[in-house]
Amino acid sequence: MDTKYKKPMDEGESSKNYNKKYYKKFKEQLNEIEKKNNCDYKEKRKIHPSIKMQKELIEYYESKNRNFKEARKQAKENMDNENRVLDRIEPKLRVEFIRGLLGLYKFGEVGFIELGFGRFLKKVLTIHKICTYNPSINKVFNK
Repeated sequence: MDTKYKKPMDEGESSKNYNKKYYKKFKEQLNEIEKKNNCDYKEKRKIHPSIKMQKELIEYYESKNRNFKEARKQAKENMDNENRVLDRIEPKLRVEFIRGLLGLYKFGEVGFIELGFGRFLKKVLTIHKICTYNPSINKVFNK
């Protein structure tokens, strides 16, 4: 077998088992970062925007920041591999993409579902020491 095309999983391992290993590894890494950044708790929401308002906030932000809009569009185009979100975005737009996600989440309280990119967003928030306040996040990451 040519090692150049070797799958990233062990020989004979099913993709389901590989995904379980990946999620376990992701969760462990995320827990380490959360503890290091004192974000292993959930913050309480302050303004509780409705789903409609959250979508309007995203549209408003996209109208004010064209780079964020373009980056978000590029990130959504190829959703096959969610773990490589930044690889789908032009390098010059990556900062605006992350800045927009952080701002909308922290100051607009826009939820994970409306923003999309769940695992990526969770990791970005944790790295930037922004603790999550969405209680439904446990359903997504604690499989």
